[in-house]
Amino acid sequence: MTSWPDFGVPSSAESCLHVVGLVREAQTDAVQSLGPKWRGHPKGPPIIVHCSAGIGRTGTFCTIDVNVARLTDVGKCEVLNTVKQFRTQRALTIQTVEQYEFCHLAMLEHALNMPSTRQEEKEAIRDFLEGWKMQRRDSSDTD
Repeated sequence: MTSWPDFGVPSSAESCLHVVGLVREAQTDAVQSLGPKWRGHPKGPPIIVHCSAGIGRTGTFCTIDVNVARLTDVGKCEVLNTVKQFRTQRALTIQTVEQYEFCHLAMLEHALNMPSTRQEEKEAIRDFLEGWKMQRRDSSDTD
């Protein structure tokens, strides 16, 4: 992920998911390096995330991170409820429709790469994403 404009979204959900994975790997490495000295949360020390205002890009990244973990751990994600919860702690988390939409797209991309996702589910996700991209392309042509 080389750029993420303020009020915008990355060019690729894949690159954002890659960064989420790298952060989680670093967190796991920190726990392993601390060994028995670490007595905090089993997944490791807190992650600090902050963009210029701490609400748009930060909220988007954190929403994706929480839901990737939730999808892996319990088999479902709840983008809307995550955003609602974050907004009780930090007003205006996720500033734009595009950022909210991006969270959903990232979760769909993540689900495509999960071994536990059944083939028919993957096909449904691919069909949805293809239709969504065509609709976006058609609507941008008329703007």
